[in-house]
Amino acid sequence: MLHAFEGTLDPRRPLRELATVFDMTGLGFDVVRDALRSNETGLSFDATIASGRGYAVTGSIDDARFDPEDVLWRLAAAMEADGIRFKLELLDADGVARVTYESDH
Repeated sequence: MLHAFEGTLDPRRPLRELATVFDMTGLGFDVVRDALRSNETGLSFDATIASGRGYAVTGSIDDARFDPEDVLWRLAAAMEADGIRFKLELLDADGVARVTYESDH
């Protein structure tokens, strides 16, 4: 089953400089043009420039391959460790946030 997630991130520096931050997750992220994407089977992740500051994040996680809450926790932990402002929400089938991770700064 696929679980959708969405959010925002505000790294205050170019996405290309975040490659090592997202490498810490072990989830196969690449920066392609102005977007951050995962090439892992079962994980769709896109971070693209949003209007104003920061990036809009959307994606889905296949629970046959990954624990959705673990994936978001790994992303949140990497961004928190690097001081990136973020908010990630794991959505239920109705599009309502059931788990939220948000930076403290």
